[in-house]
Amino acid sequence: IKSQIDDVSSHVDSRIEAYVVEANQLGGEIADLNTKIRQVEIAGGSPNDLLDKRDLAVRKLGAIVDVSTYTNKEGGMVVDMRGIGPLVTNGETQMLSSARTTAGVGGKRDNSVDVYVGDSQESPITSRITTGKLGALLQSRDNTLSTLSSKMDTIAFQLSRAVNEIHRMGFTRDG
Repeated sequence: IKSQIDDVSSHVDSRIEAYVVEANQLGGEIADLNTKIRQVEIAGGSPNDLLDKRDLAVRKLGAIVDVSTYTNKEGGMVVDMRGIGPLVTNGETQMLSSARTTAGVGGKRDNSVDVYVGDSQESPITSRITTGKLGALLQSRDNTLSTLSSKMDTIAFQLSRAVNEIHRMGFTRDG
């Protein structure tokens, strides 16, 4: 059972990495659309199709992580990841990254995935991501699966202790 829990945790980590990649792609798409929208507006055109595409990309990103948007003084859309900061500002994107941890870091199992802002792996933001698809996976791995794994360890320990106690009692001539 423990190996099955570890397999599920590994699968969840793979999905976390995939969502980080998808969030970065969507952030890049939003930044690119911000630039194109601005160019069309400057030329006096109507960027309605581009606005619709950007709104769709923001909704998709919002399904992965909790985001809010606002228009800055330059007229560009800023996409903030709640509790983290801006992911998209006008035509610029702040990328997320993921990296594997070592055993025991933050109480996680060895080789778990943490999420970071940018390439710096000094300060993970993993614990601050609590909503969206990414938050749900992190909660499942760090709370549900780790609790289940810990309970399985406790049961295995108690069982081995009980068996050892029976062995210590020894056998009589009669068996």
